[in-house]
Amino acid sequence: MISENNEQKAILPKKGNYIELTIDSLAFGGRGVAKADDFVWFVDRAIPGQTVKAKVSKKKKNYGEAFTIEVLTPSPDQVEPRCRYFGVCGGCQHQHYAYERQVEQKTRQVKDLLKHIAGQDDKIVRPTLAANPVYGYRNKMEFTFGSLRWRTPETPPGQPDQPGLGLHVPRRFDKILDIEECPIQSEKANGILKSIHDFFENSGLPAYDQHSHTGFWRFCILREGMAAGDLMAHLVTSGQYGNEGNALINRLAEELKTAHPGLTTFVHSISDSMGQVARGETARILFGPGTIREKIGERIFEIAPEAFFQTNTAQTNTLFKAIEDAARLKGDELLFDLYCGTGAIGIYLADKVKTVIGVEVIEAAVESANRNKEI
Repeated sequence: MISENNEQKAILPKKGNYIELTIDSLAFGGRGVAKADDFVWFVDRAIPGQTVKAKVSKKKKNYGEAFTIEVLTPSPDQVEPRCRYFGVCGGCQHQHYAYERQVEQKTRQVKDLLKHIAGQDDKIVRPTLAANPVYGYRNKMEFTFGSLRWRTPETPPGQPDQPGLGLHVPRRFDKILDIEECPIQSEKANGILKSIHDFFENSGLPAYDQHSHTGFWRFCILREGMAAGDLMAHLVTSGQYGNEGNALINRLAEELKTAHPGLTTFVHSISDSMGQVARGETARILFGPGTIREKIGERIFEIAPEAFFQTNTAQTNTLFKAIEDAARLKGDELLFDLYCGTGAIGIYLADKVKTVIGVEVIEAAVESANRNKEI
């Protein structure tokens, strides 16, 4: 193509074409950013410093999107991911990128957003407060049972489709990557996950199928009070198998209680909703209080099976302390905690102000917030 000033413009790749790109930075959301012939590309599964072979998935007037096919040159900041499922699982995206560099990229993203979108001076952005630890930190993990296990390169050729328990593969609602451990939750939680996985495989009842909406096993949610030491297993099933299904879950609860003394409570919920949401219409507590406790600062919080709570306990302490420092409270304020959930931030700051009013639309969360207020 020849422009008015007779300069030849590059012919940009089209959807389905392959392109070689060197990644400069991370975009908000985690995709790698590259420039080629003054055109910006957003590349899935790519990190700064890499040169990749990528396949174009979309091309707009001002930018294009692609996904990594092959890493041609590794990044100097590339590290060995701890998780054996990394790259296939739809969870973590950057375990292969040094955490210190991740923190720098997140700080830069905030600066770019303030500067280019809000027109603010990026000097107001303080350094990101890094997390510690970066593995084994997560106090809630939600796993899905699926009738179709994702086939990996290790799957024997000709092996029939199998059910699985794990996490979704990227961009698929119906395919589950079967896993037995996840390094961002604790070893105690991984032990319970493995036991549930083995029990499920030998149970004789099918996993729920998202196409036919038939089957029994739906979700496995593990919640852990990192500071308090409590641990909850919450199983969500369909009600299609009635007493047979309930008896099976009763047996699972007894086996887990014996094998994992650290498991403090077990909850079974039933959901026959066609929506893929890990919550039930009815619930029964098989042992323990049906809740777990968590400690933030000097406050103890009671967390119900479906209540929202910050998923990184150590970093929540850092976050709440930063809020306290930034607010510069004098003690006579009326503090509004909007979208308060279970009331965590407001309760954490309660002794620093005169009154706290929490505002929340989910009734169960309000009930939890009031219980936490009494605690």
